Amino acid sequence: MGDSDIHRVGTASNDADEQPGTVPDQNDIVERTFEPGANPASEAVVYALSDAADTDPFDIDPLHESVDTDALDALIRRGERSTALSFVHADHYVSVSGAGRVVVAPEKTD
Repeated sequence: MGDSDIHRVGTASNDADEQPGTVPDQNDIVERTFEPGANPASEAVVYALSDAADTDPFDIDPLHESVDTDALDALIRRGERSTALSFVHADHYVSVSGAGRVVVAPEKTD
C-alpha cells in the first residue's frame, strides 16, 4: 500500500465540559487516501481501521462481516469521484469515496 497516505484528522478534548457529539481523545479520526483504479477500496479500509484502532490489520474483525468487500471494491473502482459508501464496522464509522478517500471515526457511545 505504498501509494496511500494516512492522516490523523484530529481529536477532541476529553474535558468535563466536552461538547455533545465530540469524540474522546483516545479515539482519533483517521483518513487514508488510495488510488481507486490501482488499489482495492477494501484494502484501504482495513488499513485505516487498523490505524484507528492502533492494531495490526490482521487483528481487526474481518471486513466482510459488515460489507460485501467485492461489491465495495467494484463500486468504488467503477464509480465516479462522487460515489460514496458509509457503514459501521468494529465500533467505527467508515466512509469510502470514489475519489480515493477513506475516513474512519469511532462510534460514540453514551
